[in-house]
Formats: sequence, structure tokens, C-alpha cells
Amino acid sequence: MSDKLLTYLKKSFYTGALKTLVVTISTMYFLPLIIKKIGIETYGLISMTMIFSGMTNIVDLGITKTITLKLGQAQSKIESNTIVSNALSISILTITVISFLIVGLRFTNFSIFGIETKFDQSLTNYIITIGYFILVITLFNNLCIAVLEAKLLVHHINIGFMISSLSLNMITYFFAISFESVYILLLSPILSGLLISIYLFTIISKKTDIRIIKPKIKEMRNILTTSFTFLNINVATSLVIPLNKYLLVYFTGNSSAIGIFDIALKISTIANSFLHSIAQPLFGVFSGMNEEKQKVYKIASRVSLLLLLFYCVG
Repeated sequence: MSDKLLTYLKKSFYTGALKTLVVTISTMYFLPLIIKKIGIETYGLISMTMIFSGMTNIVDLGITKTITLKLGQAQSKIESNTIVSNALSISILTITVISFLIVGLRFTNFSIFGIETKFDQSLTNYIITIGYFILVITLFNNLCIAVLEAKLLVHHINIGFMISSLSLNMITYFFAISFESVYILLLSPILSGLLISIYLFTIISKKTDIRIIKPKIKEMRNILTTSFTFLNINVATSLVIPLNKYLLVYFTGNSSAIGIFDIALKISTIANSFLHSIAQPLFGVFSGMNEEKQKVYKIASRVSLLLLLFYCVG
């Protein structure tokens, strides 16, 4: 393993470990205070808005992984800019279709959260609207993350996630103690998401030469062909968490159930994010090593053993 690659992986691991530590302390401190102030049922409403962001890996059609792969193979600045611009255009089209779908469901009076829901229609519509904007923000953030992965800047991704988690807890707690309105409280995930959007976009602007140009429609087909391969691989695992959350709400009509589920999920996510911080940098590295399959296998084997060791210790 080269010194440059080793330095990159160490930097990614250290920032990932720091991210996990900050997120853990932040969650352990703020979450009990938030729930004590607003109650588990209201906290569950916040969790309901996050169902939509959990669908991002499906909505992006595998585009984010495709960006990382193709940027690693790109031979020129123009090619890199075209890849990102085409991917962004496809995502905008996808989001547009989803927005029409949501509006159509509302006009047909379809009960998105089930007939057993115990909150009024105006709150339901507000949750759906907030969830939609969270989905858009998360999709944009994932596109930025894909670019940073390809440019071997995963340590900035870790810092971004640290900012996002810390700001979400702090903003939610501030709103909880400052306002009585649940409508204001539900804005906290959007504000947190926008903060990480600004941070990631700033890093891309300053640390890379990626710029948005006019997309090339003919080349979009090539991106979609690759992206659907990633989508087919990830669709089952990506659906598990958001589908479980949705079914909890749909069949119980009670936001408390999803609130409790979300607390347990946070604990497992914190543990998993530590292991993820070790593996995440590798995709960007491997995307540029097409002709070095033996080296890829050797690095992947070593990191897999390290992950197994940390898993057993955990």
C-alpha cells in the first residue's frame, strides 16, 4: 500500500472516528433532553419526516455510486464536469416526477400514512411537505458526497456528517425549548440538512475543479445503464429501514412507535458509522484502479479483516 494511499485512509479513519465520538456524545446528551421536553410522540413526528430521506438510495437510481465510479475513470476536466452535470440533471428530473406523484396522491385523497393516523390532515400534509424537502436536500448532499469520494476527500464528508448530526440535535433542542409549535420543530431536519449542503458545496468549489456545465442528453443513457446496476444491488437493503418505519406508522397510526424505533436505530447507526468510516474511502480509491485488480483485492482483504476485528471488539 503506497504512502499516499495509507495517509489518505488514516485521515479518513481518524475523522470518521472523531465523527462517531462527537455524534455519540451529542446524541447521548441532547436526545434525552429533547424527548423529555417534547415527548416521544412529538419526537416520532420528526422521525416521520425522515422516512423520505431514507428513500434517497432508491430515488437516486444508483446515480451517486455511478458518479464516484466514472469520475475515478474520467480522463479530463470536461469529462468530469459532464458526468456530474448529467447526473444532476437526471436527479432533478426524478425529483420533479416525485413531486407530481405526491400532488397526484393528495388530489385523490390517498391516505399516505394509513387510515389509523391520529393527527389532523393539515399536520399530515405538512409532514409530507417537510419530508419532500428533506429528500431533495439529502439527494443533493449525496451527489456532493459522491464527488468528494471520487476526489479522495472523504475526511471532509466525515466532518460534514459530524456538523449535520450536531446541528440537528442542537437546533431541535433549541426549537423545543423556545417554541410551542410542532410546525417550527419539524423544520429542524431541513435546517440541519442545509448546513451540510453549504459545507459540502463549499468544499467541492474550493478543493476540486468540478463545475456545472450544460448536460449532454445522449450521454445520460450511459450513466443510467451503470446506475441501474448499482440500484439493483442496493434496492433490497436500502428499503429495509424506511419501509419498517413506514409500516410502523401505517399499521399503528401512532408516532410514538416510530419514535421508539428511531431511538434504537440511532444506537445501531452510531456503531455502524464507525465501521463505515473505514470502508467508505475505498470505493473512491478502487474506482481509479481498474487495471490493478490484484492490488484492489489485497487492500480489500486487509480492510475486511480490520473491520471484522473491530466488529468482534464492538
